[in-house]
Amino acid sequence: MPKKRAVFLVLVLAASGVLAFLAFILLKPEEADAAAVETPPVEYILNLEGIKSVTVKNAEGEFTVFPGKETEDSGTAGNGAAPFIAGFEDCAMPAWDLGRMLEVPASLVSRGLVGEAPAERAPFGLDPPRAEVRIETESGEAVLYIGNDAPDGSNVYTAKKGDSGVYLAESWNLGNYLKRALDFADLAVTPPPVDDGAGAFVCDSIRLGGLVRRGEEITVVKEPIEATGQPGLMAGPFRLTSPFGAQFSMDKGLPALQGIFGIRASRAVAKGEDPASYGLAEPWSTVAVNGTLEKGMGGFAVRSSRPDASGNVYVMKEGSDVIFEAAASALPWLSVSWFDLMEKLIVLPYIDSVAAVEVRTPERAVEFALSGEKDDLKIRAGGVDLDVSVFRSYYQTLLTASYEERTDISPASLPSPFLEVVYRYREAKDPERIRFYSTGSRRVLVNYNGGRVYSTYSAYTGKVIADLDQVLAGQKVLPYL
Repeated sequence: MPKKRAVFLVLVLAASGVLAFLAFILLKPEEADAAAVETPPVEYILNLEGIKSVTVKNAEGEFTVFPGKETEDSGTAGNGAAPFIAGFEDCAMPAWDLGRMLEVPASLVSRGLVGEAPAERAPFGLDPPRAEVRIETESGEAVLYIGNDAPDGSNVYTAKKGDSGVYLAESWNLGNYLKRALDFADLAVTPPPVDDGAGAFVCDSIRLGGLVRRGEEITVVKEPIEATGQPGLMAGPFRLTSPFGAQFSMDKGLPALQGIFGIRASRAVAKGEDPASYGLAEPWSTVAVNGTLEKGMGGFAVRSSRPDASGNVYVMKEGSDVIFEAAASALPWLSVSWFDLMEKLIVLPYIDSVAAVEVRTPERAVEFALSGEKDDLKIRAGGVDLDVSVFRSYYQTLLTASYEERTDISPASLPSPFLEVVYRYREAKDPERIRFYSTGSRRVLVNYNGGRVYSTYSAYTGKVIADLDQVLAGQKVLPYL
């Protein structure tokens, strides 16, 4: 057995040597290079130099793209020299797309010659072509024709002036030549918000108008919280100043105002046309933002048409003649009213800032005197100390007094109130009064400090009155909400 095993090993080693020799011979670099298949040269449909402009004519219209012009303010070459479409110099457009339209004719590679001289070009979409591209160079002009998409889904048929052949070219190189000039317009209508560091946005004021608001223009101003003079829980950075002064609802109003910033249209529809043709001469809705330039946000204004049957509107930014189309649902400020923006809770004073709360009905008046703070809060009524936890629950009910609907009733026409809640403060501040008036229905009328009249639910006033005796007796009550 050992002898047979040795003979086997000798045969294996001999075979390995033969294989190694063959590999050396077959893989010698000079012979491998000689056997390599030569790469065919690249064939170009267009291979132009010194391109000065590209003019596109298609079913959507005609426009010309020029390279950017260097100026003394451009600095180094390439800065401030973005390509542009003639007549659209004032319209923001993506430099990369326009630049590609100037670069493609410099090296448009053929993906194959379909026919050197086909009898008809119509089957290829070249008679007439989908698009005609005229390229002006320093030495003359070349014309490229773009036809139908090829069946492979990645190429299109093309031809060029002076050449009878039909060529394939990659679709992604030629897609821009099938567009309108306005298809390149930046769809950003308004700038994004600039955060003030406190979760709100930087601006001085916002005005909302238009036909939808029936002459009641809305103004919301930004002001420091400490400047509002509001000691309650509603203190915030915004306030309504017209059509009248009111607290601003951060919960309901802020999302509507945030939608003013960062508006993006779905498409650009026209440039330099009569705004009246798009319902923008007398706009249905308008918004104007007065910005704070030193904080990075300038002012702007936008007008909008009435939503159409498809839920779209035309919008136009002041200072621009481009008209865009956008989804009305993406513009939450479009038809918002002052009532939508105002705080519906009538007054929310901190309990520790209140010296007394009076609850008055035609039959009696109960005054709750408050002293101390937090865990040391004390409540007295009629010379008797009351259960603080019971009063806190009742106080929560008092704070939920709210406006449910607006009315056109004049305060002067109101009868005597059947319920009045008065807040008197520990610091120098006028008392705040909420009065309720009967209507003979499930709704009651309410106003604050004798101002505008709204309606609210009679269930609320019923609970305020019903719980009064229980609080005085130290019996537990539940908050209204």
